[in-house]
Amino acid sequence: MRWIPWLRLLFCLLLWTVSGNVAAAGKATELNVDFAKGKWDASQWQPVRVPPQETPIALEQFEDSIGTTDFTEEQVKQQLDNAVLVHDTGLRDGEMTVTFTLGEKRGTAPGFLISPEIQDGVLVSGTAVFVTHGYYVAWDVATDREAKRTRYTHMGQIARWTAPNTTHVIRLRFNRRGHLAVQVNDSDVMVFRNRRINGKVGVWGCHGPCRFYSLKLVPGGTLPWTIRKTEAKQR
Repeated sequence: MRWIPWLRLLFCLLLWTVSGNVAAAGKATELNVDFAKGKWDASQWQPVRVPPQETPIALEQFEDSIGTTDFTEEQVKQQLDNAVLVHDTGLRDGEMTVTFTLGEKRGTAPGFLISPEIQDGVLVSGTAVFVTHGYYVAWDVATDREAKRTRYTHMGQIARWTAPNTTHVIRLRFNRRGHLAVQVNDSDVMVFRNRRINGKVGVWGCHGPCRFYSLKLVPGGTLPWTIRKTEAKQR
């Protein structure tokens, strides 16, 4: 039949268009950010507040990074010593790598958000990993706007010294099955399951001085969910 070649041509054009759109979408999910002054697009990031904040506290722009200086005593007293910034990548299978530092003040805890739910600019829920001097810890976070409270449910932590005023690297890998793997520098890897994944990621300045220098997010990732015996011999 004469119409069959035309049908084949139409099918090929349709396949080419879909493939191109998928490739473009895949490329759009990659993220490579240098937080130095003038090197990143702040309009692509959303400042988010947590109760009892009335407005978000912005992360400060430094020459080589963004972050927080010391919060005032009044901010600490009113539980306002949190600055959160979020970006929606749309990627549900990926690995995020962030370089950061933390200051010497006790309690300082740079944080990293995975899949936050946000409503009207307010953090509703999400998974947060905070790094302190003596350990890093994962929390399930949920807020109550009416009560102006934030609830942190402990998921797990690793006792480990993280020196202040020194550059560190955190890796967080997640997938659509709800798995989350976390590693700070060359530490053991913490793995969690049944996490809700929506493609949003963020950084969180908490309690004291901290800086975020770069953030890279790629599809897939290599941080292991488990270690086989043959792999263990190489480590």
